[in-house]
Amino acid sequence: MAINPQKLTSKTQEALVAAQDLAREARSTQIDLPHLLLALIDQSEGIVAALMKELKVDEGRLRDRLQTMITDGPHFSGSEPGQPGVSSDVNRLFDEAAKVAASLHDEYI
Repeated sequence: MAINPQKLTSKTQEALVAAQDLAREARSTQIDLPHLLLALIDQSEGIVAALMKELKVDEGRLRDRLQTMITDGPHFSGSEPGQPGVSSDVNRLFDEAAKVAASLHDEYI
C-alpha cells in the first residue's frame, strides 16, 4: 500500500521529506530505513532523539552505522541521479504504523 500523506503528522511528513533529501544527496535509488532513521534522529523537537538519549544509545555509533548502510546500498550511476523511490521496507513500516494507529483509535502516523 502507498503512503498516504494526509494520514501523516507534520513531524512524520518532515521526516519523510528529510529522508528523501538524504537519499537524493547520497544518490540512493530508494528512500530506505537508514535514511528515515537518520532523518528522525535529526528532527528538532522530535521524540526519537529524546528516546535515544533516555535509552543511552550511542548516537555517533548509530549514525556511523546508518551512513555505512546508506553508502553500501544501491545508488544511481551517471551524472544525473533519478528521483529515489520508497523501499518496500519503508512501505511495510508505514503499513504497520497505520495498523498500530488504528488499534489506538488514531487516524495519524
